[in-house]
Parts: sequence; C-alpha cells; structure tokens
Amino acid sequence: MSKKTINLLIEAEPEPELIRRFKKISPLITVTVLIVFIIAYSISLIYVNTNIEEYNQIKSQVDKLESEISAKKSSESIYMTSVGVLETIKRIMSKDTKIIVNTLPILYKTQINNVVITASTIDSKGPAGLNVKTSSIDTLENFIDELKFLEKSNNFKDIQAAGIVRETDGSYTLSINLTVNKMSQ
Repeated sequence: MSKKTINLLIEAEPEPELIRRFKKISPLITVTVLIVFIIAYSISLIYVNTNIEEYNQIKSQVDKLESEISAKKSSESIYMTSVGVLETIKRIMSKDTKIIVNTLPILYKTQINNVVITASTIDSKGPAGLNVKTSSIDTLENFIDELKFLEKSNNFKDIQAAGIVRETDGSYTLSINLTVNKMSQ
C-alpha cells in the first residue's frame, strides 16, 4: 500500500492593499465612532436633565394655578348663575308686562280668608290661570262671587272654572281660566 498525502490547506493569497489598510484603520474608526457616540449621548443626557428641571418647574406652576382655579370654581358658578338670572329679568323687564304687573295685585287682593292661590300663570297677552284651594265650599263660593264682581267691574272677562274637586284632607280645589282686559292696564 502506498501512502498518499492530501494537503487540505489552501495556500493563502496575498491580501489586496486596500483590505490591509482597512484592517489597520478599522480599530481607529471604531474608537472614534464610539467616542462620538459617548459624547452625543452625554450631551443628550445633559439636555434632557436641564429640560426635566424646567418641565418640573412649569408643571408645579400649572398644578398651583389649577388648585387656585378649583378653589374659585364655586364662586364662578354662583356668578354665572347670577348673570343668567339677571339676563332673564332684563328680558322680562324689556317686554310689555303691564298686564302682568297690573293683574297680579288684583288677583291676590281677591283672596278671602282660607283661600289660597296655589298656582297662577299669566301671559302678557291677557290669558291667566289660577289654581285655588279653600277649606270649605262656602269660602269657595265667596271667592267665585268676588271674581264675578271683578268681571262686572271690567277687570276680567271669559272666566271659566273647571270642576271643583274635594281633596282627601277635606279641602276644595278649583282651576280657573280667565282673560285680563287690556283696559285694566
């Protein structure tokens, strides 16, 4: 048997000049890039830290202002409600309310003892409505007579009464609709 040898190693070819130079300067490039990265990272940390302090100052100012605002919200809501009520009163006052102003005293003067006007509505055009509650039927009849007298004296017209209802407590209720004469202004 004869021995044969096989060479498995490939002979190295000489490296090109460009690769040899790159191998020499690549550690230098790596170190330079690493130093630039460290410097940029440090600068970004310093920048973020200075902005965090400024952000925290602004946030504390905002929190302080929000607490001051929340303390004044209740008085602001009272103020806004008052302004709304005053505007409503101003709108009512700017309308022709002579019928209302002149009629309500007449209606409330008609109240006899034990007669209570539980609800009243009146429109500036003349129609009015009343809900009356009395303790006895005689008192209710006296109230109706008073309204008839006011109708004859030309204060009201078209007086219409709905049915008389007897409540469980023994009182009587009556709903009345009438029209206010414009001449009573």
